[in-house]
Amino acid sequence: MYKTFFGLNQLPFSIVPNPHLLFPSQRHQEAMAHIFYSLFGANGFILLTGEVGTGKTTLCRCLTEQIPANVDTALIFNPMLSAHELISSICDELEIPYKKDTTSIKTLYDALNQHLVESFSKGRTTIVIIDEAQNLTADLLEQIRLLTNLETTTKKLLSIILIGQPELLQTLERQDLRQLAQRVTARYHITPLKSFETELYIKHRLVQAGREEPIFTGGATKLIHRYSNGTPRIINKICDRAMLGAYTKGQQRVDATTVRQAATELQHLPPKSRSKFAIMSLIVISILFLAIGKLGLYKNEVVSAYLDFPGIVSLYLKPPQDELMQQSYGQPVAKPSNKTMPIASVPIAPKASLPPYKIQVSAQAPKKDVIEKIFQLPIQKSNIYASFATVLSKWGKKRIGNEQPITCENIDTYGLSCIHLKGNWNLLRILNHPAIVKLAWANKTPRFGVITVLGENDVTFGFGDLEITLPIADVKQLLHDGITVIWQPPFKIRKFLSMGMVGEEVLWLRKQLEQIQGTPIPSIAPELFDAQLREALLSFQAKTKLQTDGVVGPLTFITLISQDKAESNRSPNIRATN
Repeated sequence: MYKTFFGLNQLPFSIVPNPHLLFPSQRHQEAMAHIFYSLFGANGFILLTGEVGTGKTTLCRCLTEQIPANVDTALIFNPMLSAHELISSICDELEIPYKKDTTSIKTLYDALNQHLVESFSKGRTTIVIIDEAQNLTADLLEQIRLLTNLETTTKKLLSIILIGQPELLQTLERQDLRQLAQRVTARYHITPLKSFETELYIKHRLVQAGREEPIFTGGATKLIHRYSNGTPRIINKICDRAMLGAYTKGQQRVDATTVRQAATELQHLPPKSRSKFAIMSLIVISILFLAIGKLGLYKNEVVSAYLDFPGIVSLYLKPPQDELMQQSYGQPVAKPSNKTMPIASVPIAPKASLPPYKIQVSAQAPKKDVIEKIFQLPIQKSNIYASFATVLSKWGKKRIGNEQPITCENIDTYGLSCIHLKGNWNLLRILNHPAIVKLAWANKTPRFGVITVLGENDVTFGFGDLEITLPIADVKQLLHDGITVIWQPPFKIRKFLSMGMVGEEVLWLRKQLEQIQGTPIPSIAPELFDAQLREALLSFQAKTKLQTDGVVGPLTFITLISQDKAESNRSPNIRATN
C-alpha cells in the first residue's frame, strides 16, 4: 500500500528470505567466510546456528547464489522426513535417477554414491544444505552422518551444511551423536545486530528498495533496536507496520511515536524498566566516578581503537601523563574520536602522485654538539603536533581546521593510520614510510622529529625546516617509545585478513600478491581467503622477513603497498643512502 507513497520499487521489509536484501553485517560476512572455507578447504559437516529471525535462511539463499558453477547443490528446507524420504529428496534435488517405487535405503545410497563418484571425476563438488536442522531426530542425524562416508582415498564426496536454531547444538552434545559432532569442521553462530548495525540495516534495506533519502528518524531507529533487540525479522515487522502507519497519516518520515504504536500493535513491547533501586545505584556509582576523576585519583589512559599486531605493540599514542610530557606536547591533547567504523570497506581517495623526499644530509658534527642542538630546538618546532603536520604535508593532505591537533587518535580523518614499532631499522627500511620518533636525553624536555633519510649507518631527522644527522648507533640511546609509522590503508580496515574470510579486501590481497610474484594464484572463488592464498602470503612474509603467520596485519599491509611496483612512486617514502 505504501510502496508508491515512499517512492520504492519493492517492499523493503518483507520477511521473505530475499538474498538481494541481505544486510552484510560483520557476523553474516564471517559466517559466509566460514562456510566457503570449509566447503572448499576441508569437507565435512558445517554448522550455522542462530536464534529465530537472525537471517540464517536468507544467508543460505545468498550462499546458493554465490556458489561456483562447478558445484551441485541439494536444498532441503523441510527436514521432518524419514530416512528414506530424506535420501530420496537429496537424489531428487541432484536429479539422480532411481526406481521411484523402491523402499530400500541401500538402493538410494548406491545411486547417490555412483553419482558422486562420477561428479568427482568431472571435477565437480556436491553440497547438501539442510535448513531448520534443529528438527532432525537423532536417528536421522545418524543417517546423515553415514552420508559423509561416501568418499575417495583423498577427499569426501559430499559436504553437508546444517542450518538451525541453538537447539541443534544441544542435540549434538548427546553421547550417541559424538561421532557426528567430531566430523563438524566449522561452526558459526549468528547473533543479533548491535545498535549502530540496526540503523545501517534499515538504511541498507531502503536503498536496496530504491530509496536513498532516510525515512526513519534517529529516535525511531533507536526505538526499533530497543524493541527488536537487533533481531532482523522483528526489525522488518516493526518497520513495515510503522511505514504503513506513517502512510495512513500522510507522513513522509517515520518518527518514534509511530514506531512505538507499531511495536504495541505487534506486541513487541520494550523490556521492563529497571527498578528504582537499580537506577539509584547507577546514579551513585556515576557520582563516585566523577568525584574520583575531579580529585585526580582516576586517570584514564586514552587508547585508540586501532589494530593490534602480534609481537609488536598496540597502535596508539598515549596523551601526556605529567608536566614534563605536557610541556613536550606543547598544548592539550585532542579527545579521541568516538565515531563508529563502517561495517563495509569504504575505499578512500587514490593516493596523490608524490615525489620522494629530496633531502640534503647536513654535515656531520661532533655527536655531543648535534645532540645538544636537538634539545635546544623550540618546543613549537619539535613537539608531536609539528611532526604530525610535517608528515601530513608529505602525504599531500591539507589540514582540516587549526584548532584540533593531529595525532594517531584522529589521523584516520585524513585516510591515514599509525603503527608503532620498536626501533627496528631494517623493518623501517622495508616499510619505507614516513615515521615519527620521540627523542629523550638527560633531563631535557623530549623532542619529536620525522625520519627523512635512512642510511645503512646514519639517520636524518627533520624538525620543521631543520635537519640533523646522527649515527644510528648513537640514536638508540635517544629513542623513547619506539617509532610511529604513518601509512595510508588501501581501504578502511576493521580487522586482520585471515584464511576463511570473503570480500573485496581478500580480492585486493590476491591481486597485490599476484602482481608482486608475477604469477596467478589458483582459486575456486577469488574473493575467498583460501589455502592457496595463504601459502602465497606466507612466502611473501618469509621473503620480506615479516612474521610468517599467514595473517595480514598492519605491517603486512604496509609492506605489500611498499613492494607493489605500481605504488612505489605514488606514496611518500624515506630516502635511503648508500
